[in-house]
Amino acid sequence: MPRALRYRLDGVSLPARSRLILVETLATQLGLALADAVGAAMGVPDTEIAHATAGPRFAIIGREIAIFGTDPAALLRGGIPAAAIIVDLSAIVRAVLRETP
Repeated sequence: MPRALRYRLDGVSLPARSRLILVETLATQLGLALADAVGAAMGVPDTEIAHATAGPRFAIIGREIAIFGTDPAALLRGGIPAAAIIVDLSAIVRAVLRETP
């Protein structure tokens, strides 16, 4: 596995642990192939995960799309493209923080 990919998915940092949960969510709930789920999760920048620690943060994520915002209704105004899911990034970050000893 390339070093940069391993760093972003190593499970040690908050962004990496959040991406691992996101990969699982995309693969199980959306039915994306694992490679597609990893690719989509890699499209979530560390800055978006940092925003999610400070307040509400949502994303529409799919194979070739990642749109971020604080208001899910505003994100949904344009509709959700096929093979995409709306994700509450704040909930994922809170789950990771609860698991952290």
